[in-house]
Amino acid sequence: MDPGAAALSVVRHTEPEALGNLTAVLQLCAAGKLRCSEKTRRPSAVTTRKVAEALVAGDFYPDEAIASFAWPLLLHAGGLARLDGPRLTLTPKGRKALGQPGHEVIRGCGNAGRGTPRSTSSAGSSRSRARRPRPRRQTVSAALGLCPPGEWIGVNDLFAACAART
Repeated sequence: MDPGAAALSVVRHTEPEALGNLTAVLQLCAAGKLRCSEKTRRPSAVTTRKVAEALVAGDFYPDEAIASFAWPLLLHAGGLARLDGPRLTLTPKGRKALGQPGHEVIRGCGNAGRGTPRSTSSAGSSRSRARRPRPRRQTVSAALGLCPPGEWIGVNDLFAACAART
């Protein structure tokens, strides 16, 4: 980009995009089009390209796979898909999600993993696993609730609001 050119700001309304993207990626998964590394569980380059082509408004940047890389990971993390060899396949929850409203599926994925024990293979010492986690999600949610709607705030101000809530 020419340093003298004015930066172009684009507003993307990602909530409605997410509903369409969820359906598109679930359909790709149901068709057997998504592949991930068995070792790292990351989507392949071909999968990332296929997902990018299916996204409602494309990826965020033309030369960077952000959303197209994340969607297969989100399906897996949300319990909608599992690795079957290198292929990502829908779980019963994922097959059910194809017939449900997208906002309900996304809400259900946001609750995935809550109340389940952490894997013993996760990073960190056994002492850190034994401690009770802080209620970070509630703290961040409360701090975001204090933000003025439709206005930008500085990161330091947000962090100060989080710190004040703990």
